[in-house]
Amino acid sequence: MKNRRISLRPWAVICLVGSASLGCNTVPEVCPGVGGSFQPLYEQRTGNCGAVPTANNVKVDNNITIEKYANVDVETETIVKGCTVYMKQIVRNKTTGRVESMVQGSTLEVQGENQLFGMVTLTRYNVMDVLNPATCSGEYNLTLTKSTQIVGGATM
Repeated sequence: MKNRRISLRPWAVICLVGSASLGCNTVPEVCPGVGGSFQPLYEQRTGNCGAVPTANNVKVDNNITIEKYANVDVETETIVKGCTVYMKQIVRNKTTGRVESMVQGSTLEVQGENQLFGMVTLTRYNVMDVLNPATCSGEYNLTLTKSTQIVGGATM
């Protein structure tokens, strides 16, 4: 049996303390357990950063994960709370130790165990400019779709 999370939305709490005449549905939502590696797809809404051509996978595991690559370290923090996920991802330059980019989403909604959706803010930085490091900023719709791996014929 899969883990299930039960979460009351803010409007449900208002309805619980209100009367039945408010016409509220007070049945709590049941959310699927969400976890694993997710492939991001960014759609720009505002700002001047433009398209996000390459994006790092997001590991949803209620933890902070640091992935080390040749030129950068990618630090991803996720917190699963009910039917929402908080996500923050920082890409840090290994040579300078400075942040190259940061993506932050305060409320990504669980659309099912294989998909999350919400709005995030992306900020890119110039790692060589200490006085004026931010080069662009923007808001993006983010869709996270669960990645699947095939190992020895078995889908994981």
